[in-house]
Parts: sequence; C-alpha cells; structure tokens
Amino acid sequence: MYEQSEDLEELENLTFTFSCADKAVGFYADPEYNCQIFHMCDEKGERIPHVCANETSFNQEFRICDWKYNFDCSQAQKWYYLNELTYATDPPKDADETK
Repeated sequence: MYEQSEDLEELENLTFTFSCADKAVGFYADPEYNCQIFHMCDEKGERIPHVCANETSFNQEFRICDWKYNFDCSQAQKWYYLNELTYATDPPKDADETK
C-alpha cells in the first residue's frame, strides 16, 4: 500500500495499476494511493494521473480534492458510477417531452 509522501512531484516515476478500460469518461480516485492520486479517463480509454495537493485526497462522491476526513477512500469505487451519469451523451428529457 502507498505511504503518503510530502511531495509527489515525481509522478512520472510512479507505477499505476489503475486502468481506464471499460470505464466511462470521467475522474476516478486511485485507492492504491489512498486517493491522493486520481485519474482522468478520456474517450479513448487513456488515463491521465493527477495529484491532490496539500494532504488532501480525491473525494469520489463530489469529484474534488478534499480534506481526508470528509471522505473514506475505501468507499471510492462505489461512487465511480457517477461519472457515467455526469458525462452521459443523452441529455435528460424535459417534463413536457414525457407527456
């Protein structure tokens, strides 16, 4: 398991097992790094890692870097589905269209 370091500027030297394969476009906390790292998955299934600064971690429910006491990183994966809702291609129907 990852131990938080004071400085993650060496992001390119880290090894990630997180994969964007079969994931919707969006932002995903990486529990392997205690959610201090999150990944942006693009439409090609490519992963772009990002670091939350100043001892914060990625709050998957709200998809922001947040104080660690506001989010339990071990629960991050249960919120991954929110990316599917946020970046869905079909807009919600208007109330008039459902009549």
